[in-house]
Formats: sequence, structure tokens, C-alpha cells
Amino acid sequence: MEVLRVEKLGKSFGKLVILRDVSFSVLKGEGRVVIIGPNGAGKTTLFNMITGELEVTAGKIYLFSQDVTAMPTYRRARLGISRTFQIVNLFRSANVIENVLLALKANNKCKYQIFRPMGSYTNLYENAKGLLERMKLWDKRYFNIGGLSHGEMRKLELTLGFAMDPKLVLLDEPTAGLTMSESEQLAAIIRGLSQDVNLIMIEHDMKIAFELADRIIVLSQGGILADGKPDDIRKNQRVNEVYLGKKK
Repeated sequence: MEVLRVEKLGKSFGKLVILRDVSFSVLKGEGRVVIIGPNGAGKTTLFNMITGELEVTAGKIYLFSQDVTAMPTYRRARLGISRTFQIVNLFRSANVIENVLLALKANNKCKYQIFRPMGSYTNLYENAKGLLERMKLWDKRYFNIGGLSHGEMRKLELTLGFAMDPKLVLLDEPTAGLTMSESEQLAAIIRGLSQDVNLIMIEHDMKIAFELADRIIVLSQGGILADGKPDDIRKNQRVNEVYLGKKK
């Protein structure tokens, strides 16, 4: 079963072409797909079109075999897709556990019960505890967002992505701005995530990308330069020349 398929996808802003004729699919249970490419290759633009934050100029997008090309973002989320962003996107007026509870409530029928206190939803608290313990953030559940390190904010954002019980998660440069130690810790968490959830990740750190990937898609100048297993990408002469700056 395909969880994602894009067909001849294109995006232009006037005469500026960002993406052109991009086609690929991701199958259920395929593992971690990592998208790499130079700055300006169109990686985040691709994510923004998949999630509906940008309109498509050309082509089609399918999620779980449904044509979602013209579907709004919130309806795509209901199908089972979630994402994180390059810039940390959290509720800064709420503490850690409140952020998770808000995400959990959005995916629960109790979201329509606006006058009932959150403290009465013991099942949501149990779910929040499980998620925060997995991300090693339970001890900081009452911390304000400003009291977290950048790496902890990244882990919390990843927690919110999984609070929606998604079938497909898009991670946009999850290790951006992290120290080497923080990057390795986050990579270990990603590596340990259930294979039941398909993961597509944009990553600028090549060491992390090749360690985590089951499959790598290389974007360059708005198109797909290569698509394959990490070992095949390492040996691809065109990738080495254009992206990695190496020549035989």
C-alpha cells in the first residue's frame, strides 16, 4: 500500500521555478526515507506542498491512495499525516505537558467538550506520560518552553508529531541547530521509533542522514537527482559531483 505518491509535482513563484517534474512514492512499512540536497533544492517546498501549506503549481499528490492535491491542511492531518518544522513551533505560553495534552486532545473526541477541565481526562495524561517518557522529557513536564534547551524543544516537537497517532510523519531538519551530542541523542530516538509509522525526513547532516536512512532521495535544482539505498547513493558519481563535491 502506498502512503504517499507525488506525480510530476511542480512549484513556481512567477518565473522562479522551485520544483519541476518530481515523482516518487513511499510504501507502507518501507522504513525511513531521507531527503537530502543543497540549499535551495526545494526540500521544504516539497514538504509544504505535501501537507497543503503551499498550493501545487503542477502535478498531483496522493495520501493513502486519496488525491489530496486540493485538500486543506487540516483534512490531510485527519487522514494521518503530521510534520515538524525547521523552526521550532510550540505553544510557548504553555508548559511541556500542556503542549502534549493540547496535541492529544486535538486527536480525541473530547476536543468538542470545551468546558470540561483538562485535569479530568486521565487517559490523555497517561498517553502524555508515555510519550514524554519515551522522549526522556517526563522529568521536565512542568517546565515552561523557555526553560528547555534547543535540543529538548526539538524532542518536544517530535513528541507532538507523534501525539496525533499518525501513519506518516514528515520531519524537516530535526537536528538543525543541535550540538553533536544532541543530534546523536535525537537520532537514537528516531532510530528507535516504531516501523509501523512511515517517516520521511529532510536532513542536512550527512552523517545522521546516512545512519538513519533506509532510502535516500537526492534533490538538486528542483528535481530528483537520485533515489536509492544509502550505499547506492554513496557510490553514485553524479551525486558525488553535484552534491558532495567529489570527483573520481
